Amino acid sequence: MKKKEKVIRESVLGIVLAMCLCACTKENGGNNAYSENNKEQWEMGICSDVVDMPDKGMIKIYVNNYGDKSTNYRVYDITKDDYNDAVEKYKSEGFTVVQTEEEDEFDAKNVDGSVRIKLEYEEEDSRYDIHIDCLRSSMPVDENEWEKGLCAQYAPKPSRNFRLLYNRYENYEVSSVYEMKECSEEETEAYIKECEEFGLTKNATREQWGDPSDTWWNAESSDELTTIYVTRTDSINYSQIEIHHKN
Repeated sequence: MKKKEKVIRESVLGIVLAMCLCACTKENGGNNAYSENNKEQWEMGICSDVVDMPDKGMIKIYVNNYGDKSTNYRVYDITKDDYNDAVEKYKSEGFTVVQTEEEDEFDAKNVDGSVRIKLEYEEEDSRYDIHIDCLRSSMPVDENEWEKGLCAQYAPKPSRNFRLLYNRYENYEVSSVYEMKECSEEETEAYIKECEEFGLTKNATREQWGDPSDTWWNAESSDELTTIYVTRTDSINYSQIEIHHKN
C-alpha cells in the first residue's frame, strides 16, 4: 500500500513540476520554448536569410510575397519587454536608418538600404508582427511555377504564362494568388472553363463591374473547402487568380 501511495505522490509531483515549468516559460516571454518549430517557420520565409530570427516567442510565418520580395511573420506569447528587446536586437544588427520609431512600431533600413524591417506590437494579442522587405534583392522572378503555391493542387494550372504573387499562411486556411499579365478576355474565359472542368462549380457567381469587359468570377469545390476567384481588369489587360483552401 505504501509503495502505491509513493508512486501516486511522485506522479502528482511530476505533474505539478511540469505545470510550474510551463508557467515560468510563458511568463518569461517564451524563452524560445518553440525553438525547433520557430526555425522551421522562420526558414519558410523567402527573406529569412537576410535577418536573424527573434530570440523569444512563438514564430508563425504569415505571408511570402514573391512580387514585392517580402515576408511577414507573427511572433506570439511575448511581453512588451520582449518586443523592446527585439527592437534593440535589430538595431544592434545594423538596422539603424530609422524611418519610424514609436512606442508600438519600429521601422528601419540597414545602412546600405538593401533590407527594411518593420515591427508592430499588438498588446491585446500578446504578439508583434515582423515585415521584412528585401529592397535590392537579386531573388529571381519565378515564372510559371504553379506548384510553389500553397493551393496549387486545388485548382488547374493555367495553359498560358503566369506568376505567383504570394502565399498566405493562416491557422484556418491557406491562400495563393497568381497574376496573368497581358491576358485577354478570351484567355481569362478559357481558364474559367478549365476551373469548371476541374470541379470548381459550386455556388458559382459571375459579376461585371467597371468596363463591360471586366470579369469577376468565383466558385467553390463540392466540399466547400476550396474557393477560387478569377478577376480581369480590361483597362490594363490583367487577370488574377486567387485560391483559398480551408485547413
